[in-house]
Amino acid sequence: MEVINTAAPFVRIGRVVAGVWGAFVHALAVNAERRQLANLDDADLKDLGISRSQAVFEASRPIWDLGEAAPVTRPVPLASGYRVAAE
Repeated sequence: MEVINTAAPFVRIGRVVAGVWGAFVHALAVNAERRQLANLDDADLKDLGISRSQAVFEASRPIWDLGEAAPVTRPVPLASGYRVAAE
């Protein structure tokens, strides 16, 4: 007699739901951090090494945009002056 595990589909569904819930909670946390970043003053932003425009850009990203931030630019010395390069 073959025993059929009827709980297996429910376990898989539970894992999917847990993964979706975890992603949702993570997105909320990132969104809260972005709001906090937008509320920092210029001195605090300078301590973090980012500009006001970078903070505004990060804070304006939609809640579902959890990918990499825009590349940080830094001046690169050249013989004829400076140019901006992405890291």
